[in-house]
Amino acid sequence: MNRRNFLKSLGIVGSGIALFPELVFGQDKKSIYLTIDDGPWKNMEKILENLGENKATFFMVGEHLEIKKYFDLACRTLDAGHKIGNHSYSHSLFSEIKSNQVKEEVEKAGELIQRVYDKVGIKNPLYFRFPFGDNGRFKGEKYKDKIDLFLKLKGYDTFGWNFSPREWEIYSKDYSNTEEKIMKSLEQIKDDDVVLIHDNEISAKKIIPYLIKQDYKFKLLGD
Repeated sequence: MNRRNFLKSLGIVGSGIALFPELVFGQDKKSIYLTIDDGPWKNMEKILENLGENKATFFMVGEHLEIKKYFDLACRTLDAGHKIGNHSYSHSLFSEIKSNQVKEEVEKAGELIQRVYDKVGIKNPLYFRFPFGDNGRFKGEKYKDKIDLFLKLKGYDTFGWNFSPREWEIYSKDYSNTEEKIMKSLEQIKDDDVVLIHDNEISAKKIIPYLIKQDYKFKLLGD
């Protein structure tokens, strides 16, 4: 029996109604892990608004949480069902600071993020992402291993990413990226990609609405 006759025998061909769209189109909905770095900041409210019921994992910068407005936005983020991870206190390059400063960056941000989880009454999963993706590797493996061990002893799971449109480049004079190129690059996202964007205007107003329009299934890290 060919494919069409098989579907017809199930009553889903010729009726004008697809009861099982995954059979008709041959694939399930594509999933992504959307991660948003460097907030909570100026575009956070628009990001939450445009995400709607779709979920994301936010890696937050500790010093932003010192500001009440952004601390409250972080609480709203958890209330809406998203997750929050540690992205250091001041977003410094770990390869350019001493190991005791790295520990301070992690711990200060961690304390502030824990306050958010405590206020909302949700268990902190202890997620960490290195600022700039810099785990200290530029200082050599010994330095990197020391940082990795510290994070492990603190109970953190660390997360990178495997796709980014590098949308932040349009805000830097050192790069010549364009909005058109950024939006075009989103077509390269694959199933189950960990997608990295940032708390900025193009992410809030362009990229998130585009991703939602593609009808992805949004998944949270760790789920």
